[in-house]
Amino acid sequence: MEAHPDPVTPTSQRQPADEEFRGDDPVKLYAEIKRHASARSIETPKDLQIRANVVLAQQKNCFTLAGTGFGKTRIAEMFYNLFPRKKKPIVMVLNPLDSLGDNQVEEKARVHLSAVNLTKLQMIHRTAMRILKGAYAFIYLSPEVFLNSHMFQRLFLKEKFLSKVVLAVIDEAHMIYMWGLVASGCAKQLKSHGKIQDLSSFRPGYGNIGAKLMAMNVSTLLMSATCRPQAVDKILVSLKITPDNITFVRGELSRPEITIWRIPLKHSLSSGDDLLQLFGREEFIPDGDIPPTIIYSSTRHLTLQVLRVLNDARGKCGQLSPKSTFARRYHACTGDLDKKQVIEDFESGVFPVISSTMALGLGQNWSGARVVHVGRGDPATIFQMIGRCGRGGNPGLAIMFVDPVRRNGKNKVSDFTNHENQNDDDRMDGLAITPVCLRVSFAIDNNLGYIPLSKEDPNVEREVAREIAAGFAACMCSNCVELSPEAVSRLIHMDNYNFERSIVDPANIPALGLNVPFQRVASGPAYRVAKGPLTSRLEEQAKYLVGEFNTYFYQHFELSLSSYTHKNSLTLDKARALVIAAEDSQPVTILERLIGGEVVEGQMLSSWIALRISRNGDAYLELLATERIQKQAVVIKKAHILLFQQLKARLRPQKSLVTKQELEHKKIVREEAARLKREMNEERARLNREKNEARKRQRD
Repeated sequence: MEAHPDPVTPTSQRQPADEEFRGDDPVKLYAEIKRHASARSIETPKDLQIRANVVLAQQKNCFTLAGTGFGKTRIAEMFYNLFPRKKKPIVMVLNPLDSLGDNQVEEKARVHLSAVNLTKLQMIHRTAMRILKGAYAFIYLSPEVFLNSHMFQRLFLKEKFLSKVVLAVIDEAHMIYMWGLVASGCAKQLKSHGKIQDLSSFRPGYGNIGAKLMAMNVSTLLMSATCRPQAVDKILVSLKITPDNITFVRGELSRPEITIWRIPLKHSLSSGDDLLQLFGREEFIPDGDIPPTIIYSSTRHLTLQVLRVLNDARGKCGQLSPKSTFARRYHACTGDLDKKQVIEDFESGVFPVISSTMALGLGQNWSGARVVHVGRGDPATIFQMIGRCGRGGNPGLAIMFVDPVRRNGKNKVSDFTNHENQNDDDRMDGLAITPVCLRVSFAIDNNLGYIPLSKEDPNVEREVAREIAAGFAACMCSNCVELSPEAVSRLIHMDNYNFERSIVDPANIPALGLNVPFQRVASGPAYRVAKGPLTSRLEEQAKYLVGEFNTYFYQHFELSLSSYTHKNSLTLDKARALVIAAEDSQPVTILERLIGGEVVEGQMLSSWIALRISRNGDAYLELLATERIQKQAVVIKKAHILLFQQLKARLRPQKSLVTKQELEHKKIVREEAARLKREMNEERARLNREKNEARKRQRD
């Protein structure tokens, strides 16, 4: 039986130890935290990082919204350093993905901070004891371990552990909104969150995170690079945090160093053949010269199709190999060791391309990568993916291949009745067709929750003015600077040496003469024939082929010594297929495929000769003449039926006219009969009156 939890350590006992960090004056706190952080690191702390620490030092909850690569993860490090090491403080971080925790553990090791990623396999008794002793400064764990791990529950209920925890961090906080969509069932109706299971392992019970965080009685730091107002409201409700109990620290969400190109799909989304425009043959651009590229697909199956397309583009085999030096896969079902190996090899330059679902990229800290997204998708998720490139201020390139038409979707601006009131699918469709600057569109979506569809939108004008005032470089997105077909055709020549120049002027990328996209040859439809009896002529021909093959088979095999007979080779169904294909003038390759290939050498030649002989025989010619007569009879019968229908159609108006005249005549006759009857009744009534008057005079 488990013991009841010990009383939670009061908040005051877990404040930063130094007196200068305990005041309520934010100006003094800002100055002291900045001085302290500058003294402990060679990297100058950013204003956003200091402001977030001021909020946390005042024992308040903080929601930090800033673009990817802004240094949000350092906020928790700075807060941890406000405490003396002898107290062995612990910062607990909730991550949506185990791979994200592994990446951050490695980052903490570089700054000499101990950390552990508590996956289901690593949450063992020995690890729990080390945590209680304060061996780890940062604990990374998934919501599933936080809520459902029995071992962690026992650790969580100990007062010794809770007294050491000084901060709870929820990284990639926008994922809580995604979990809410799954828990409520709303994601089933949304196309924008197609394969949402690739983002994380979702459980409806994740809504209980808020209650458990409240029991810890520590400040909560939420961090996200993309969280529109509607999602923020849902997150706060899920975590049971009231608006007056949280402070927002907002940084710059736009990434001016990233150029965004939107290119319409020419081929089907499932084929992935549009990627052939980006990669040429290996002999012209070696694997080591390809710019680091992450290709995002909406489903796990498409990640494999992408590798097949890349295999064709490079003109060599082996791209499906897990040890490929060009491209590998990454998705939610990839093994943990394989995930780690893929990330390590990609970072070290062993291979340049990853074909991935949305499972890759949350919080990954890569200094430079070209990002390609195939198909329409949720703008917030795409913005998160785009953040993978251009880290550290380096120029980055994001390419969105979007389908110009989505079935049952909104495919032109006039389809939107209310531009500002958009659901998630509307935002997805809006991003695919908006004429507004893509950088501005993402900024407005992050801040106001909708994709602008008009350049005259007041919010667009305000955002453009803000970017100019902030000193942003002129946007080079495909909506601001048209991406010509010539420029798209030259993307195949992009490499590490001309990468930055290609972003600025793609139309003038130096071309390699023979480096052209792979041309996929359209294959004709497979030839198939129906089974069952044929017409009498073709049926006789098929039976003749079977008989001739039996004779040919016996000439090559001794029947008494062979267990394989003619019945195993050319059956009547195969002969029927052969006859129909020959009737349709199909090539010999098709004929050979229909019978399953030659069993006996010379079988196809023998069958072809048998067909010619059967077609020249008297019986065949008689059947052919009979069939021709039958076809003519059918044609004549159809002509008679058509002629009868035409005559009937011509007579129908005349018949209707005669019928109308008859009806009018009958009506006149009825009216005349009624008139005569009425006159007779009137005359009879008159005579009766006269008779009565005469009788009355006689009596008088």
